[in-house]
Amino acid sequence: MKDKIKKEELPTLEWVKINKLNIDTTYQRSTESKASARNIAEMAEAFSWRYCGALMVTRTAKDKYYILDGQHRWEAAKLNGNIKELPCLVLDNLEVKEQAIGFVHINTKRLNVTSLAKYAAALTASEPLALKVNKICAANNITIPRQPVKDGKTAPTETQAIGTLLRLVEQYTTDQIGLVLRSIPAAYGNQQGKMRAMLIKALALFVAQNPEVTQCHVVAMLKEINPLELEVDAASSVKINGGKVIPAMVSGMERVLKRAALKNNLVAIEPRNSAPNPQALFNQVNARAPR
Repeated sequence: MKDKIKKEELPTLEWVKINKLNIDTTYQRSTESKASARNIAEMAEAFSWRYCGALMVTRTAKDKYYILDGQHRWEAAKLNGNIKELPCLVLDNLEVKEQAIGFVHINTKRLNVTSLAKYAAALTASEPLALKVNKICAANNITIPRQPVKDGKTAPTETQAIGTLLRLVEQYTTDQIGLVLRSIPAAYGNQQGKMRAMLIKALALFVAQNPEVTQCHVVAMLKEINPLELEVDAASSVKINGGKVIPAMVSGMERVLKRAALKNNLVAIEPRNSAPNPQALFNQVNARAPR
């Protein structure tokens, strides 16, 4: 490896005017998708040298610069309007084939940042939603791992459904989410992998749909349910009857609720006549959530 590094010319770090940078469309991806356009617009609006980094480019014999890595940052700089130059690592005279190989290598060898790592960074940065999730989890003795847990076998009071929690704190109250997080480990004891995203989402909607339920009701109901079977049955119901899986899971929970209450000598809970059905409430909740 040392020999290979010695034989290869070192790139130079240069500031290159953005109007001298180019894209070779024979191997570069398009930025015309809605996701790319949104990403570029957000980067342009909040442009900062702290987030920019150096672009990887090649300079041809005709003094043209082609971007290997950094196309979105270049587009954002152009859209921003105040950026005239960008820092670039410049490799001289790469053939188009070599450029394409470099592009593929950069974009396939790069590891994606996991949602768990993003959450840890957001906590360090004191981002409000991350702080809110952390506070709710700490109050209910729930932990979030730093790394993905193999085969989803999280501890009984551990969840890696951080993306779900970040959305739920914008849709439901702290008390409703706390009830969900406490009830799952209380119902399933030492069983691993029960704090799954689908169950958490469905149970949050169930609690919102049935505001009279106590933790005793929720735990008793969950003890009658196998979460994976509930999810599969809900998906099958949706294929036949239409709708969405989460509201279908809630309907399954509500069918079990009365039986579980009777079995455990709990006060029976009947859905209020004025309460919307699970599908309607699901639509309302998601309509309120920020896009």
